[in-house]
Amino acid sequence: IGRRFRVVVDCGNGAGSAITPAILRRLGCDVVGINCQMDGRFPGRGSEPSRENLSTLSSVVRETGADLGVAHDGDADRVAVIDERGRFVEGDKLLALLAGWAAKSGGKVVTTVDASMVVDEIVEKAGGSVIRTKVGDVSVACEIEKTGACFGGEPSGAMIFPDVHLAPDGPLGAVKVLKMLEEVGRPMSELIDELPSYAVVRKKVNCPRQVMEALMRTVTDRLPDLLRATKVLEIDGVRVESDRGWVLVRPSGTEPCIRVTAEGRDLETAADLAERAVELVERIRGALL
Repeated sequence: IGRRFRVVVDCGNGAGSAITPAILRRLGCDVVGINCQMDGRFPGRGSEPSRENLSTLSSVVRETGADLGVAHDGDADRVAVIDERGRFVEGDKLLALLAGWAAKSGGKVVTTVDASMVVDEIVEKAGGSVIRTKVGDVSVACEIEKTGACFGGEPSGAMIFPDVHLAPDGPLGAVKVLKMLEEVGRPMSELIDELPSYAVVRKKVNCPRQVMEALMRTVTDRLPDLLRATKVLEIDGVRVESDRGWVLVRPSGTEPCIRVTAEGRDLETAADLAERAVELVERIRGALL
C-alpha cells in the first residue's frame, strides 16, 4: 500500500489482536488499536462485529480523523468496516464494493443466495458476473474453485480472495479494503453513498421437521407463479426473483422453522413480497398437518 492510511482497528479481544494491527503497521498505516488484547472472555465488546457492538469504534474513527475503522469477529475470519464519517457499512454494501472492484476486468464473483441484489448491480456494471451458491463460506470457497472466480464473499463479512487462498480471512479483507480505497482514490463514505439502498424484511414460520421436506417441494412449485418470477434458483431452499425484488424461502438449519427473506426497492414492496411468501408457506403447512 503506497498511501499512509490512518486506521482504527477493533479486534474485539479476539484472534485478530495479534495479527491485524501488526500487518497494517508493516504496510505503513498509522494504526490506532482498541480491544486488541487477546482475551477469550471478550470483555471489550460482543464478539459479533455488528453495528450495535461497534459504537466505540465509530466514535474513535470520528475523534481521530481516521480514514477507516476495521473490526473482526472472535476468530477473525470476517471483516466489518466503519467509514471515515463514523458510519457502519452494511455487509451487503461492503460485499458489493469489493465484488465490483475484484470484477473490474470482467471476472466472475461468487456470493450466497441471501445476498442483496446490489451485488449483482455493481458487479454487472463493472463488466463481471455473479454466481450464487448455498449459504456458508465453505460453499463459497468450493464454488470459487469450481468456476475460477476472482472473488467470493457473504454479507456476514466473510470475504475470500483466491489470489491468496480459499479461506475467509479478516486481516486480509482489511488489507484488500485499503488497497481498493487506494486504487479508486476516494473515501469510503463516497463509495457507499453512491450505492442504492434496498429494504429487507425477514420472517420465520414455525414448521415441524417431519413435514418440512414436503412443504419445501410444494413452495418451490408454487412460489414462482405467485410472484411472477423472472428467475428461480433452487440451490439452498428456493430464491425467486421478480421485477419487484426477490424472496428466499429456506428451512432453518438450527430451528424447526422456515425462514423467509425478501428484498425490494422500498420497504412496502419488501414487506408485500415477504407476506405473500409467508401466507403460501402457512397454507401449505396447514394442508400437510
